[in-house]
Amino acid sequence: MTTSKPNQDPFSGGVASFSVPEILAAVRQRWIPGAALGLVCALAVGYWMSRSDIVYESNASLMVEASNAQILTNMEEVGEVNRSGAAIINTHIVRLRSRQFAERVAGNLTDEEKSSLIEPFLDPENPDFKPNVVGVLRGAFSVSARSDSQVLVFTARHPTPAVAVWLPNRFAEIYLAYLENLRSASTENAIDFLREQVDAARLELEAGEAGLNAYRQEHNVISMIQSQQILAQELQTLNAASNTAALSVMEMEAELLQIREAGEDLDSLARLSVLIETPVIGELVDRLEALREEKRTLSRDYLRRHPRMIENENRQESASRQLRSAIARRTDSIENRIEAAKSRIERLNEEIESTEARIRELDRLAIQYNMQEREVQSKRNTYARLVDRLDEALVVSRLESNSLRLMDPAENAWMTGQTSLAKVGMGSLAVFFVCLIGLPLALDLMDHRMRTIMDVERMLSKPLLGFIREFDEGRVSSGEKTVSGDDEEVVESFRTIFGNFVMKNSFSGPVALIVSSSLPSEGKTFVVANLGATLARHGKKVVLIDGDLRRPSLARVMEQSNELGLLAWYRSREGNSKLVEQPLSDASLGVVSLAPNLDLIPSGGSTKRPTEALTSDLFDVLISACRERYDVILFDTPPVGVFPDATLLSAYSEGALFVVRQKQVDRSTAIGAVQRLDAAGSNVLGVVLNAVSSDPTSGAGQASYGNYGAYTYHEKYRKSYSEDLNSEAVNGGETDKGKS
Repeated sequence: MTTSKPNQDPFSGGVASFSVPEILAAVRQRWIPGAALGLVCALAVGYWMSRSDIVYESNASLMVEASNAQILTNMEEVGEVNRSGAAIINTHIVRLRSRQFAERVAGNLTDEEKSSLIEPFLDPENPDFKPNVVGVLRGAFSVSARSDSQVLVFTARHPTPAVAVWLPNRFAEIYLAYLENLRSASTENAIDFLREQVDAARLELEAGEAGLNAYRQEHNVISMIQSQQILAQELQTLNAASNTAALSVMEMEAELLQIREAGEDLDSLARLSVLIETPVIGELVDRLEALREEKRTLSRDYLRRHPRMIENENRQESASRQLRSAIARRTDSIENRIEAAKSRIERLNEEIESTEARIRELDRLAIQYNMQEREVQSKRNTYARLVDRLDEALVVSRLESNSLRLMDPAENAWMTGQTSLAKVGMGSLAVFFVCLIGLPLALDLMDHRMRTIMDVERMLSKPLLGFIREFDEGRVSSGEKTVSGDDEEVVESFRTIFGNFVMKNSFSGPVALIVSSSLPSEGKTFVVANLGATLARHGKKVVLIDGDLRRPSLARVMEQSNELGLLAWYRSREGNSKLVEQPLSDASLGVVSLAPNLDLIPSGGSTKRPTEALTSDLFDVLISACRERYDVILFDTPPVGVFPDATLLSAYSEGALFVVRQKQVDRSTAIGAVQRLDAAGSNVLGVVLNAVSSDPTSGAGQASYGNYGAYTYHEKYRKSYSEDLNSEAVNGGETDKGKS
């Protein structure tokens, strides 16, 4: 049994693309508003296209001719001149399209020409409105280059044929005059200035590079980098040697301290490892110990003044003197080694300081070199920019040395822009179908309620156990009718839920399940009652526990008294320390037998503080007793999206069933409720879609749900099959209505 985490984004999943069946399903549900909007938009577009004005067009062409100064003397220059010619053509086009040139043309037009230009755009209903001449010129005029040639084409479009003819000619006339004036202004001074700047920048760059090379050679920059690496390694070695020497000093000082703390006590000194490790001292200690052992042996046979006893004492005294002398020499040796190590540490520290100073000096030289290198790079960039600017000035001067000639003036205008009836019809039809399909899709995607199988399985990432059609209130108001299985349509829906649950989950031993939802009135109690009845008809011993202690409804739905139950039993046992035995037999618990294999434990009233009862030891004892008697325990709980009661019951359950009422709860609310159940340890094992009033398989993103796609056919053939059974019953046949 695996669990999955609900989608964190309530509007993600399956909305990025649509297949043809998905689009058709969405359109089938909301085709009426789409058709209405499409009809209105199609009529508006058709009217607008049919009323489009007729426009006249004419062209004038200009040839870009090279001057005599540009006659080629070397065939290798052909490629370069072709590239410069394309640049010249592009420069002409940019100038002609600019607002500045349109203002120049407007300033050269006569009043009569301006009047004829703006006359078609005047508004008779608003005589004070006067179109902008520059704006009309820029909208009516365009320029382009004829491919594979040095020809500029001036195009004018205007509602008046005469204006469409003279407008490109006037543009050509004014542009030729503009170029003539432009050629009269020499650019030699600017080019000379740029050349002087380029020469000065080149000299500065050469001087900077020479200085950089000199600095590199003087300080041997490549060797300097290697020296930095070598000195860094040397510094690391010196630091390691200094640390090793310091540790050695600390160890020897510790040994010396042990010797001094022992004082003159030979026995204490003889136990010091630092002294025993010395061969001479070790031998003396062994000899002294042997003499002492010999004395103890002699003392058993001789008196103290016996010659052998005196001889032993003299030998002990001699060995003690030798031992003290050896210890003194060892102490002096340690002190000398400490002094030598300290001297070595001082030398190492001096070498470290010297190495660090050399490293700092190399760092200083490296910083100076980098500063000089950046300065030279800056000079390189300045020189490159000046050269580019000089090249641009030379291109401009070459452009100004070119000449344009009017090749073909505009003489006639032809009509363009009229829309045919076929185009109007095709445009209107296209708009109609866009609205017919687009509006249902948009409405489908903007509906954030839980209403389809995709919403359940993709948004909640939980399996759908089944869905229940929306029944009339009178058909489901009677709990006894539901439990007895008289309503075959209700029973059949829960048979499907039971079958899917069994296929998707497997448990060993008694099972406790929480049934909850996001909000009130989503049908939790209805699902608990009918699912319990279905399980009982399949041979399971089931108990229904009304865990909604705030607003209990299970007893009311089952038409049972709610005076006895959980709260009544809890209050009768509260404060009683006596061990609870056989709680299910307690009369205050009010266990009700609804049908074979189906019992009910009512809430026994209501309370505003249900958590005290649900987390008490008494409740734990009750659930343990239920597990011994029943196969399935179903808890009817408050909505988990509003109260935490369902999460508290997770400690007693193996999982939860989540009820979603179609078109009532938002996706984000349902996702949050499922996440709370999963976080509490009561993993949601499946979802029941309740009160389904429309096809749950339709809508965007539903084409892949083949298992549930036959909703309409299921309803059709279920009714047909029921009619056949009724017909057989009328004709004397037997039916098994009521059997599971």
